[in-house]
Amino acid sequence: MTLSERFRDPLSYAIEADAGQMHEGTPIPFRAHLFGVTGIALEYGADEGEAIAVLLHDAGEGACMCLVSVATAL
Repeated sequence: MTLSERFRDPLSYAIEADAGQMHEGTPIPFRAHLFGVTGIALEYGADEGEAIAVLLHDAGEGACMCLVSVATAL
């Protein structure tokens, strides 16, 4: 599967949303978790839309940000 430009904006948003946060209780950047869960979803057959949903769901959890504007743009 090739991820299209449709994936780029949510990915950029998720990276910005993490704002340098660390994964709870570790020195690991939270974005490593975002990449990890998105990768797992893709490995188990998620399509691009589902991968975007996984990415934005975890970005919202980590950053406590409103994702409505990004989700509606998709």
